[in-house]
Amino acid sequence: GSRVFLMNNVHDDQPVVFETRWAMSYLRGPLTRSQLQALVHPDRVSDSAKKVAVVEPPQPAAMPSRSMTTFQSEKLASVAAEAIDPRTLLPENIKQYFEAPPYSYSAGDPIEYYPTLMGSASWHYKTYGLDQWDKGSFLALIDNEEKPDHVWESSERISRPLEFMDEPPEKSKFVPPPAILKSKTSYRSWEKDLKAHLFDSQKLPMLRCLELDEYSKPGMTQGDFRVELEQMVSERRDLETEKLRKKFIEKFSDLRVDIRKAENELDKESEEYRSTRLNSVLSVGSSIMGALLSRKTFSSTNSRRAGSSARSLGKSAQQKSDMNQAKAKLDELQIEYEALDQEFASAMAEVSEKQAVDQLTFEQLYANPQKSDMKVDEISVVWRPRRIDQ
Repeated sequence: GSRVFLMNNVHDDQPVVFETRWAMSYLRGPLTRSQLQALVHPDRVSDSAKKVAVVEPPQPAAMPSRSMTTFQSEKLASVAAEAIDPRTLLPENIKQYFEAPPYSYSAGDPIEYYPTLMGSASWHYKTYGLDQWDKGSFLALIDNEEKPDHVWESSERISRPLEFMDEPPEKSKFVPPPAILKSKTSYRSWEKDLKAHLFDSQKLPMLRCLELDEYSKPGMTQGDFRVELEQMVSERRDLETEKLRKKFIEKFSDLRVDIRKAENELDKESEEYRSTRLNSVLSVGSSIMGALLSRKTFSSTNSRRAGSSARSLGKSAQQKSDMNQAKAKLDELQIEYEALDQEFASAMAEVSEKQAVDQLTFEQLYANPQKSDMKVDEISVVWRPRRIDQ
């Protein structure tokens, strides 16, 4: 009848039929992008696109009158709802993708497409020695009318690129999207939620070597990390050994100089001792011979000879004392040298033990993305196929 209209309100469960006394215009709207192209440039649209773009409304056998029953009204609303392309119910600025059916599907299989939410983003790691970017896409299924609090928590990161089609196969059916997918404000909220989800879910496990203050590559096992550190440990061990040698070489050099001086001093004192001892022996012998050969019992000459012999013996005793002191000093320096040599060997063993790969300890860390470097590239709707059985 005249002025009888079908109204599809996204906030209602189903379309309703209503009547008004005045009407300015009646538009089918809203149009999809392919339908707009067909209207503006009909000659540029392919045959397959025309089939999808042009959706003919059903022709009811009889238009409802004012006295139609509730059953007739609901049936008309159901028929009209089937004629509405669900793809046209989404906001204009939201991109839509159609996933190609799996190869296991045969041509002509009845396929039904259901909507899923896809978020594509890129994020940056700049911590623990990392400076790398990562990117990915996440799929979330929204199967209720109300906005879920944490839509991305149950999402799945796409491990391999999905294969998309420009248009779905012919005779494909579409599941009407939930009302939440029809609201523009929902997508802005989901973009913010996706950043929070990335910060919580995209943590990279890493290891830190406490002794070397080195970090592993993300996801590397402890065994692989040890192998990677083996060359570094060897180089550091050589470096520490060289430092240790430089530290001790000066001490060894000074001790060797002191030992050579002590040896020279001992040789000198020993020579002087032998010389004075020989002189004293000769002097004493001369005195004794003089006393035996002299006719007089005691003379001034014998007296002088005896005094000289006594002085010679005293000087020999002094030289022997000096020689013993020089020998004691040399022995002391040699003991100090042996102690230094043992200290050096102990320090070398400690370095070798400390710089061993099997002695390294590790700390478990997690690298978070930088919040300031997160970028949501796109929030879109992906229509995913499924075969319709009996």
